[in-house]
Order: sequence, then structure tokens, then C-alpha cells
Amino acid sequence: MKIKLTLVLALLSLSSALFAQSSYKQSIGLRLGSGYYDIASAAYKTFLNDASALEFNLGIRPERFGGTRWTNVAASGAYQHHFDIKPVDGLKWFVGGGVVVSNTFSNNDYYKGFGVGLFPTGGADYKFKKFH
Repeated sequence: MKIKLTLVLALLSLSSALFAQSSYKQSIGLRLGSGYYDIASAAYKTFLNDASALEFNLGIRPERFGGTRWTNVAASGAYQHHFDIKPVDGLKWFVGGGVVVSNTFSNNDYYKGFGVGLFPTGGADYKFKKFH
């Protein structure tokens, strides 16, 4: 069950990363996360040039385990380098990495705290020709 849920969340994350090609300069959207730091986050992406982009996310993950409730808030920033996928016009793939900071709020000391981490990122990026 966990493998199926992880696979579905990974596919949703990939589909949410299908923003556009580098012909756009910036975008905003919703990114669905893996569930470790956040379930969903607001996303902002800006291109530095045709191949380089920065993506920033601010997300939240509420959770309940037994009688304990906790909420994690996370902010992340990532560098992405894009490569064309020929012959499909507007389709690119990207790789990169970034930093995440998070804080967990809870009445239970075991669940609360602050964290910082590094993460890899990768995916596909597609620009629909009719969308502006």
C-alpha cells in the first residue's frame, strides 16, 4: 500500500513539475510533495537564462499519529538545469538540487523541532503552445 501511495505521489509531483519550457520567464503553481516535508506547496519558478532556473516552494504537512497532532511547515529553494528533449518542441528534462528548511509544531516534544536538509531534484518540463 505504501509503495502504491508513494508511486502515485511521485507521479503527481512529476505532473505538477510539467510547468513549461524556457520560453517563459517565470511561473507560479501548486506542487504536490512526497509527504515527508509537505503534502502541498505554493511554487514559484524563474529562469535565469534558457537552461538555468530557480524554484522556490512554501508548503505544509498536517499529521495526526495516535492522539498526537503536529504540523510541519517547509520552505525550499532549488537550482534546476534544463535540457531539450528532441524532437518534441517545448519538452525538456531537468536535474538539480536544493536546500529545505522546516519546522514542526506539536504539543509533543518528540515531534517538534527545526530541520535543514539538502535534496536532489529532477523531472520534465513542458510548455503548451496555446497557454500564455
